[in-house]
Order: sequence, then structure tokens, then C-alpha cells
Amino acid sequence: MKTRHILSILVISGLTFASCSEKSKTETRELGNQVEDTFNSAQDDLQETREEFVEETRDEFSELNEKIDKLEDKIKDQSTAVKEETKEQVTALKVKRDNLKKDLNELTEAGKDNWEQVKMAFTKNMNAAKKEYNEILEELKTD
Repeated sequence: MKTRHILSILVISGLTFASCSEKSKTETRELGNQVEDTFNSAQDDLQETREEFVEETRDEFSELNEKIDKLEDKIKDQSTAVKEETKEQVTALKVKRDNLKKDLNELTEAGKDNWEQVKMAFTKNMNAAKKEYNEILEELKTD
């Protein structure tokens, strides 16, 4: 009789431990799935943010192109002295614009490992081009 009780206790204990173990495995799998879903969601958000940034920079680049074209038209109406003075500045600005186009291509092709570096370089170069444009425009207003 004692043996039956001990055997029964052992069987019940074994079943209890087995069910706990199975429950733990299920919970672990569910937790792993949640972590994977969160990671995938974060990657999707990052990709969306990245695509939004690239689209914004394309728009910004197009706007800079338009401004340079308008600037050239405005210079045509200026005196010969002003034309000569600003010609080099506009040429330098166009070089920056051409480099920005290359940077924009690099930005669209950048991988995860160099995305931030390429993004910062593009932003820095775009800001420099805008500043140069504004300086030329300001000089034209003061002449």
C-alpha cells in the first residue's frame, strides 16, 4: 500500500513537472515570437523613417535646383560687374549641387552599417549649399 502511495505521488509529481515544463516551453516560444515581432516592427518603422528622409531630401534637392535656376535668371539682369563677381560663386554652388546628387544616390543605397554616416554627410553638405545660395542671394540684394 505504501508503495502504491509513493508510486502515485511520483506519477502525479512527474505529470505536474511535465505540464509545468510544457507550459514554460509554450510561454518561452510566445515570448520569443513577441520579441521577434517587436524587432520586425522596429525595423519596418526604421525603414519607413529612412524612406521618408530620402523622399524629403529628394524634394529639398529639387528645390535647390529650382533656386539655382532662378538665381541664374536673376543674375542675367544684373550689371556686367555683378555677373562677373557672382559667376564663380554660382559655379561653385553648381559643383556642390552635383556632389549633392552623388550624395543623394549614396543615401538611397546606404546600408544599415553606414546609413547614419551617409545621412549626416548629406545633411551637412546640403546645409552648406543652402548657406552658399543664401549668401549669393544676399549679395545680389545689396548691390
